Amino acid sequence: MDSNDDHRMSCHVRVVLQNRWTATACVDSGATFSMLSEQFYTAMGQDRPALRASSILLHGAGGDDLSVTGQITSSVGVGRLVFEQDLLVGKLHGPDVLLGRDWLERNGVELNFAKRTMTIHLPK
Repeated sequence: MDSNDDHRMSCHVRVVLQNRWTATACVDSGATFSMLSEQFYTAMGQDRPALRASSILLHGAGGDDLSVTGQITSSVGVGRLVFEQDLLVGKLHGPDVLLGRDWLERNGVELNFAKRTMTIHLPK
């Protein structure tokens, strides 16, 4: 394990966007921003959230340009919990959704890969 791996962990979970579309999400502590794949966004059809302009430029861990085309705000359901989240829309390969550090920190999420758990600490 190189030193960068110490600070980058990910796992896959099922999420529901807008209380309607089921997606596969990667929870990734190494990603600064949360994203939605452009392909999944297009498949959502006419009822999808409006795409807003974004000036953010992103590259994947391997240096690939993620070609951000805009951003949306969507509800993201994880189990029985629902969160509002801004998602950049771009060329995401693999999962439909990437939940990054912005989502982890905002929602008090703790990842424990030794135990294979994700704990969400709700405000009291």
